[in-house]
Amino acid sequence: MAARYTPKSRFALADKQTGKFPKIDTGLISEKQLTDSLEYTYVFDDRDNPQLKKGYYNAVYKGVAEFEPFVF
Repeated sequence: MAARYTPKSRFALADKQTGKFPKIDTGLISEKQLTDSLEYTYVFDDRDNPQLKKGYYNAVYKGVAEFEPFVF
């Protein structure tokens, strides 16, 4: 049985102005909604590049929010 990976750190993306997170979106077109809860956002770990995630979400949410990585 393979060992499960235990992340050294996790991060989400938080809007610089409001502190809100991009809401999980299952549609083909992003509705660009924000949430206050980590339960309803994408949580990444140390295997993901925070700068690439930030760049992607800032492009998708352009004009709605500007994100920075929030490490926990």
